[in-house]
Amino acid sequence: MFKTKPLAHQLEAFTVSKDQKSFALLCEQGTGKTKIAIDKTAYLYGKGQINGLLVIAPNGVHRNWIINEIPKHMPDYACARSAWYASSMKVDERKTYEKWYDPGGDLRVLAMNIEALSTEKGRKVAEKFLRTFSVHMIVDESSKIKHFSTQRTKHIIKLGKLAKYKTIATGTPVTQSPLDIFGQFMFLDEEILGTSSFFIFKARYAQLLDESSPILRHIMQRTGGRRAPQIIATDKEGRPLYKNLDELQKLIAPHSFRVLKKDCLDLPDKVYQRRYFDLAPEQKAVYKDIKENLRIEFANGDFEAMSKLTAVLRLQQVTCGFIPSENGEKPIFEKGSQNPRIHTLMELLEETSGKAIIWARFRKDIQLISEALEEEYPGQTVLYYGDVSSDDRSKAMKDFQEDDKIRFFVGTQAAGGTGLTLTAASTVVYYSNTFSLEDRLQSEDRAHRIGQKNTVTYYDIEAVDTIDKRIIAALRMKKDVANLITKDPLIDWI
Repeated sequence: MFKTKPLAHQLEAFTVSKDQKSFALLCEQGTGKTKIAIDKTAYLYGKGQINGLLVIAPNGVHRNWIINEIPKHMPDYACARSAWYASSMKVDERKTYEKWYDPGGDLRVLAMNIEALSTEKGRKVAEKFLRTFSVHMIVDESSKIKHFSTQRTKHIIKLGKLAKYKTIATGTPVTQSPLDIFGQFMFLDEEILGTSSFFIFKARYAQLLDESSPILRHIMQRTGGRRAPQIIATDKEGRPLYKNLDELQKLIAPHSFRVLKKDCLDLPDKVYQRRYFDLAPEQKAVYKDIKENLRIEFANGDFEAMSKLTAVLRLQQVTCGFIPSENGEKPIFEKGSQNPRIHTLMELLEETSGKAIIWARFRKDIQLISEALEEEYPGQTVLYYGDVSSDDRSKAMKDFQEDDKIRFFVGTQAAGGTGLTLTAASTVVYYSNTFSLEDRLQSEDRAHRIGQKNTVTYYDIEAVDTIDKRIIAALRMKKDVANLITKDPLIDWI
């Protein structure tokens, strides 16, 4: 029945989920949840329950389903016709798409970038597919629909009502707060959580400020509101407070399967290290001005006043070696070698052997890193970030995995952190972090997954006594909250 033999945990997940109309594969990244979803699709097709598979996934990941995962795991008897959707298809892609609707009993597979469902054209394509075929609809990396208030999430939930079977797949169902669960399980079945109201859900699982709170009274007086807004209370350290999390976990347990890599795979360990550096004097001067005065002075004498939120962004940019200017972003240093963060990165890479993944937050980071690598290691780097086309992204991933001449994979966590297999590397460097727990956990597991044979070492580059330390602390706190929902053990992380 299976084209590729399932591991024990994959077989268990398949057995539990195969006949359920709505199910959540909450398997940690790298445990092979894509194969589980494909095996379920083949099983349902073999039973005559479905003849269509619609995969909604982040950009680049949706293509990986068609290029790698479907050919590898879908049994031959399904005879799947597979293609991905693009708003501007090439001629051969358009022909493949049009053939989906030809008569025939074989399985039709359509993979779509989740961003396409933010457009009317993309939604019409998905709706036509769902109305034409009996469909198993999968939202891969479903934490992308955790924000229930967004139009994209609402559109996906609405489209889901047309699907015969529904699956969500993510190793990080909770990345910001327990409230992340709501949108994902509303897509599956609004009955699971016992309410279709986000306000009721929030009141049940978040500790809200009482209406007598001075903060709420001030807001209502200022806005003339009749109804108090729902504001989550915090502890003395400013951390949001939640409640009834055991109850929430029990509600989702019958409709989900959770497994951790350490419990099911004989993978090598993860090792975490930090590399510290001091800001250069010119960085310290700019950093201090922003931190103390919430402003930055441009070369022409103008000033940019900023909020505390903007200041956090600017402070991190300064630690990375650039600042905003009248004409965009301006490097603080004339040469990349003068940038202490770049210098620390290059020293680190000189000490390591083999392939390495380098994650960075800003486009300017990517530019500075790629320039430094090209100078020291010409022709050995591939890039994966927002400015890289879908075709070039696929080539970058393939070359990094298969071409011995390519040593470095440089990308942003937002673009390359999900759905990729980069097990050719056993060194992962975080040149700069985002505040997103999802970005961190997902990007870590591009290298630490099935197929990895070596211990994976993760390096965080941190500027001493700066915002870098605060970012890592924030990521740790979010991970602790997520563990309460998924019942994962608390671990020493980063």
